[in-house]
Amino acid sequence: PPLAEQRRIVQKAEELFKIIDALQEHQDSLLDKLDLIRRTALDKAIRGQLTEQHADESLSPEVLQLPELNGPFELPVNWKWVKVKDLLLKHLGGGTPSRHVPEYWNGPIPWASVKDLKGSRLVRTAESITESGLANSPSNLIPAGSLIVCMRMALGKILKTAIDVAINQDLRAIFLKNELISDDYFINFYQTLTFVGRGSTVKGITVDDLLNIKVPLPPLAEQERIAAKLESMFSAVSTVEQLLQNTAAEFDQDAA
Repeated sequence: PPLAEQRRIVQKAEELFKIIDALQEHQDSLLDKLDLIRRTALDKAIRGQLTEQHADESLSPEVLQLPELNGPFELPVNWKWVKVKDLLLKHLGGGTPSRHVPEYWNGPIPWASVKDLKGSRLVRTAESITESGLANSPSNLIPAGSLIVCMRMALGKILKTAIDVAINQDLRAIFLKNELISDDYFINFYQTLTFVGRGSTVKGITVDDLLNIKVPLPPLAEQERIAAKLESMFSAVSTVEQLLQNTAAEFDQDAA
């Protein structure tokens, strides 16, 4: 175009880019606030401040017989600090079949590593192994419905597997005593933890670290109310997040 038109185009483009930058900054601010809502709700939940307490509810006799522990904050009168190891039926680690044996790989058994732990449920894995690969490695087959946590790299990550899956050495499956603690409450609690990994190259936690984590344990009925309240809140937050992302995508498309 003529020079005068070029100048008008540049001026208009600069005005539009300023609007886009302002909207992006506003969106980022809103997303940060939604994340803060999530973290605040989880923190209040494990302190007994999110739902109404029922003085007539009590912990199981097994929990009441456990030694008294001091925790980082005060609990409601019918709650108790316990350790993860007090709540487990068992826990299992994993391993990796030899990469030098092709017969161990690309079989019918899903095999999970840290990179597969996305979202809140494990439904597929990038790699798979054979029965021979499972039998000739330290890996274990974890049944669907089990909880899996990261022991290295993605510390603090926890999810429930929707499939039977073999796991590698960076993961650990935990099997809770559900008469003492629900999976949903434990998942919510675990997401409030902050981990400081050990090791000079790959940061991680030990099995002993995991087993000795202190858990603020309410009665089962309270655990269920907490999980239901958080699910309702997080569903609303996710709806707003999706709306923001969709609006931003539409604006980007229109601008283009």
